[in-house]
Amino acid sequence: MIFRELNSILLVLFMAMCSIPAFAQEKQDIFDYSREDDYVIGGISVSGVRYLDVNAIVGISGLRLNQRITIPGDATKTAVQRLWSQGLFSDVRITIESSKADTVFLDILLQERPRISSIRFNGIRQSESQDITKKINLPVGSQITSYILDNTSKIIREHFVEKGFFNTSVDFVQKDDPDQPNNIILSINVDKKSKVRIGDIVFEGNESFDEKKLRRQMKDTKKKNLNFFKPSKYIAQKFEDDKEKLIMFYNDNGFRDFEIISDSLYDISDDRIGLVIKVDEGHQYYLRDVEWVGNSVYSKEDLSRVFNIEKGSVYNQSLILDRLKGLSGSENAVSNLYLDYGYLFSQLTPVEAKVDGDSIDLEVRIFEGDQAYVNNVIISGNSRTNEHVARRELYTLPGDLFSKDKILRSIRQLGVLGHFDPEKINPAPMPDPVNGTVDLLYKLEEKANDQFEISGGWGAGMLVGTVGVRFNNVAMRNFFKLNEWRPYPSGDGQSLSIRAQSNGRIYQSYSVSFMEPWLGGKRANSFSVSLYRSLMTNGKKKGEDGRQSMIIDGASVGLGKRLEWPDDYFSVYGELSYQKYNLNNYNYYQFLFENGQSNLFSLTARLQRFSVGPNIIYPRSGSSYSVSLQITPPYSYIAGKSMLGVTDEEK
Repeated sequence: MIFRELNSILLVLFMAMCSIPAFAQEKQDIFDYSREDDYVIGGISVSGVRYLDVNAIVGISGLRLNQRITIPGDATKTAVQRLWSQGLFSDVRITIESSKADTVFLDILLQERPRISSIRFNGIRQSESQDITKKINLPVGSQITSYILDNTSKIIREHFVEKGFFNTSVDFVQKDDPDQPNNIILSINVDKKSKVRIGDIVFEGNESFDEKKLRRQMKDTKKKNLNFFKPSKYIAQKFEDDKEKLIMFYNDNGFRDFEIISDSLYDISDDRIGLVIKVDEGHQYYLRDVEWVGNSVYSKEDLSRVFNIEKGSVYNQSLILDRLKGLSGSENAVSNLYLDYGYLFSQLTPVEAKVDGDSIDLEVRIFEGDQAYVNNVIISGNSRTNEHVARRELYTLPGDLFSKDKILRSIRQLGVLGHFDPEKINPAPMPDPVNGTVDLLYKLEEKANDQFEISGGWGAGMLVGTVGVRFNNVAMRNFFKLNEWRPYPSGDGQSLSIRAQSNGRIYQSYSVSFMEPWLGGKRANSFSVSLYRSLMTNGKKKGEDGRQSMIIDGASVGLGKRLEWPDDYFSVYGELSYQKYNLNNYNYYQFLFENGQSNLFSLTARLQRFSVGPNIIYPRSGSSYSVSLQITPPYSYIAGKSMLGVTDEEK
């Protein structure tokens, strides 16, 4: 039995060995790769691809029709390398389909890398999966390459490192999709491990400042302590930013030669790391003298007074630049002296002229240039508000000298209007040094400032409802133009308010008011008018026995004016108001009478100064003052008799 099986095996092996020469001979008849011959490419086909463009693949290969190549040779070898370097294929072959004389027809056989049919995350929450999906940008249908997997792993790790998971690991599992050929189901296994926090921050080489003070300069790199609100995660980029803050801190305290020699991490425990920062403080320097060079418009005394840094003080580089150029938004920097009077092209360059021991002599080199005049004033972004509403508030006019102070004042005035976002008002000077002019572009962004009110409240056993609307950008001149109603005629900066409040028969209140901020359109003279009515009863109907009621009708007219003296932050406002009281058996609130009518005229005057700005939301300077007076006419003088001793009804 064993002998018979052995004979069968030997017979099969003999037949296989006999077939090898025949197969080799058959292939040799088609093409002999053992010798090099020159051919002309008669055609190029591409097989094995489903999603890629055939012409693009041929172009990448570098092969072209009618090209003379050597087979075997460098042309086909280079073509394979080019296609392989794309990272899109798991197999690349170039074969000969057929040949005729010196013409050869080639086929580029490719095996596309598998594509992703679905992605699954393991080990993290669904919300975390959604955040990561947005970051990795790995859509279904994209191909899998080693670079893509490495980059995806890097993005995921960085995502969790920022959240304090310093030892996060990422693993990929690829499984063939049984429903789609050459597609895979990609499982991304994420192990965040324990959150790692900074256990300690140690400084080496510091002598002038203790570690506690230096740690306070690092705003985003903190050691773990009992304060849960302080972040103690280690984030590499934020640590780099904090090192810059540390350098700035030393420089601002006179240590201009300070440098961080090295920094390192060490493990304290599985969830704690430590930081070691080695520094070289260098010497502390002091400002010995300041010399002004190139100034002709202002004297050295004036410049030194505005500069306002005492000689002998610690050499603070940030403070020096701020006092010269106003980098922190300071309104009384030296550069503002020039910018407020047209010297837009002026330059102030601080130079350390001499370093003697621990003292530094500073030389400020000034290039004043010529004064610049405003050429054009351009307003953009006012999609809803008419341009003249914004333009009439500007203090920068064509033909005026360039002035930074007037630009800031214009920003303030635009912010006070309420139609534009104060934080987005961004004037951009566009200088023309050749002509000595500058164009000013005010970039505005509209904001919604209309108000709609609807509310309800319960009190004293009653339900009180309120509904009101206030339109702050009305254009009454277009009131009768139906094509301007979007949803109401707007754009001229006028205000219209309508409000109603009621709980039924017991209490009702109605009011309507209108205000024009620029009466006539040429000067900042405001005009306002209002009408209102209030009704209070004991709940009984009109004409019913025992009804008690009080009706108050009122109206007011006001005029306001922006003053120019003592300065144009002042304004004055006057208002004439009239009220009519109509009482019917009304004995509440201890009025002087219970039945009849009473009339009240009053005049209100108010003087106000408001200089807060230029940022209205977060003001850093300015003030607000107001004084008002309300008087009534001398009724006894008008009536022609004294009111002393008369009855309350007569009064």
